[in-house]
Amino acid sequence: MLVRDWNKGERGPQRLKDENGRRLHCCCVCNKVEQWSDTWSWYGSSKQEEDCEPLPKFCSDTCRISGGLKSKNVTYAQRVIAKAKEWREPVPAWREATEKEKYEAAVARQIRPTHP
Repeated sequence: MLVRDWNKGERGPQRLKDENGRRLHCCCVCNKVEQWSDTWSWYGSSKQEEDCEPLPKFCSDTCRISGGLKSKNVTYAQRVIAKAKEWREPVPAWREATEKEKYEAAVARQIRPTHP
C-alpha cells in the first residue's frame, strides 16, 4: 500500500520552469507562456507580487497598449487565468505504508458504515 510522503514531496502550487530552470510567465492579453525578457512588462506593486496576487503582465508593446493606461482593460479574471497558467500542481512523492498506517486504514474501513 502506497501513501503520500509529505516530507519528501512538493507542497503547494509550484512555478512552471523551462528546461534551464528559469520561471515562465503568462501574458494576460494573448496568454503566451514564456521566459521573462526585455519585451515583457507588468503593472503592480512589489507587495502585490510578494503576496502572489495575479498581476497584469504583457509580453509585448502591442499587448501592453491593448491593456490600456495602468492596465485598466485587463480584467481580474484574465489575471487569474494567466497566473494559473504559470503554476502547476505539485508532484507528490510516494512511499510504502508502515504497518501502523496499514492497520489504521484497515480499522477505518471496518468502522465505515456500509449502508446509507
